[in-house]
Amino acid sequence: MKKKKNKKTKKKFVPGRDIGTPELQLKRALLVGPGDPSFSESAIGVLFARGLINEYQLKAGQQYSNLRRKIFGSVHPNTADLIGSSRGLGLIDEETEIRVRSRYDHAKNSLLDCGSIIQVAVDKICIYDIMPLALINSPSLHRKQLHNLKKGMNALCSALGI
Repeated sequence: MKKKKNKKTKKKFVPGRDIGTPELQLKRALLVGPGDPSFSESAIGVLFARGLINEYQLKAGQQYSNLRRKIFGSVHPNTADLIGSSRGLGLIDEETEIRVRSRYDHAKNSLLDCGSIIQVAVDKICIYDIMPLALINSPSLHRKQLHNLKKGMNALCSALGI
């Protein structure tokens, strides 16, 4: 008896991860400098990739932003948010809501203790994702701004236990 040869099944072409157009790749590379281009998604990621803040400050900024988003919703709402779908914490138990609000309030108060200038600087970068282009392009000329940012991020680190 002859054995049937297994027909080779054609594998479906699975495209790799879309890394964007060459222009977008160049923009990401320019934003992060020698750092990892995957951090170019957010202002705080760019600061980390350029070495202006450390890993703990990055994590604290991300947690602070996530806590605020869980309570108040996104600062950049999509269409579903505008027509009245669930926003913020949504349907969670009371204990979780109290814990999230407590952590956010503690972090926010630690920023307010640093002063309103520092609190606004951290909020612009972490929450509103406003890219500090002057600071990124020439950190040596903007030492005071960088110092204020680091002071606020360190306050978040201690408040969030990072």
